[in-house]
Amino acid sequence: MEGAKGASVIKLMNPITQFFEDVRDDLSRYLTDGKPSFPRFVYKYLTNSGFAGLYTYRFAKMLRSLGLRVIPHMILSRHHIEISLKARIEGGFLLAHPVGTVIVAGTTIKRGAAVMQGVTLGTRLKPGTFAPFKGAPALEEDSVVFAGAQVFGPVTIGKRGRVAANALVFFDVPEGMTAIGNPARIVKTLPADMIPEGKAESRR
Repeated sequence: MEGAKGASVIKLMNPITQFFEDVRDDLSRYLTDGKPSFPRFVYKYLTNSGFAGLYTYRFAKMLRSLGLRVIPHMILSRHHIEISLKARIEGGFLLAHPVGTVIVAGTTIKRGAAVMQGVTLGTRLKPGTFAPFKGAPALEEDSVVFAGAQVFGPVTIGKRGRVAANALVFFDVPEGMTAIGNPARIVKTLPADMIPEGKAESRR
């Protein structure tokens, strides 16, 4: 009996522990020195819409893991973002601005990746139907998807890969390469005149 109770407690604590670890790692991405603390968490939550939206997603996913399936969707809607709670997003993610962001179920985002505003990480539809093909995008470590870009289907953005602003991507982007244009093509480096002045909101 005691063993069963212990297992239940561990099962309950796992998503809570993971939540705090992921939030800590996320917060470090929004700080110039990468040193999170509770006062800095409060400041960023109140002043940085990207971090507030990401924290809200983490909190909603934790609630869902604990069996609360209605409240999470109510929480997410207030930040004007649509991130499926079935997406797998590792800690240390940078969501520069939340408005207009769509991340579908099955999407995988590794540590160090970043997404700007108005980005869609979605699935493809079968011709003539609204039924999606299987497979969703995957962002590898330190990859970045810039504002307005659209990535559809089982596409992998490799380590340190880039998707330029407003690009439309249906194929893999190799490690260290950049997808640019609509439809996208692969280049080695992003042209200087297309690099945004700032990666995210000002840090403190």
